[in-house]
Amino acid sequence: MNNPWQPWQKNLPTANPAQGISNTQVFDARASTSQTELVLREEKKLLGPQAVDFPKHLFIPRDAQSVDIRKNASVTSEVGDPEQLLLRFVCPRDVKAVFTHYAIANDGGATCNNYFFIPKLNGRRIYPFHGDPGSVPDSSMGGYQLSLGVSPDLSNAALIPGYIEIEPGGILEWYVRNLDSAPANMAVRMAGYLIRHGETTSFGG
Repeated sequence: MNNPWQPWQKNLPTANPAQGISNTQVFDARASTSQTELVLREEKKLLGPQAVDFPKHLFIPRDAQSVDIRKNASVTSEVGDPEQLLLRFVCPRDVKAVFTHYAIANDGGATCNNYFFIPKLNGRRIYPFHGDPGSVPDSSMGGYQLSLGVSPDLSNAALIPGYIEIEPGGILEWYVRNLDSAPANMAVRMAGYLIRHGETTSFGG
């Protein structure tokens, strides 16, 4: 009678080089890295560390000055002047302002349709497609009511991508409206940087 423990020894390759078969021959295995790939890896090692270039429209350039402005106010419903100026920024001389993100927040309750944030650059609305696309058009919003932020505060988690460039003397303004009968704290934040005027910064939207 055959020994039941013997069949596993018959006609099987071995991974022991001492028995005449190399490890790569087991079950007809092949090396996962070719000789060409090994040469390319060695060439990359000889190149040394490589500089990393981050997107210039999202990160502050080396010679720029960071800008982070914010404003909060208690806003009441004003019948005579529905738009109230919350924040105003005038770009200084000889520099260009680049804003990459903004944030809005209010504590006015669940009915966000009663609150408006209206950003303007030199008197014209910016971010024209930010907000509620189903809102009723009016002269200030153009159909996209900007009232709902992405966080209850102005922390970095609340920042929304919004790239704009402002030439020297340009005026950025945020107006707000409160149609509710109760006052509401309304806040806005703009984050970006200043660079010397004339430098190219248009790398994306």
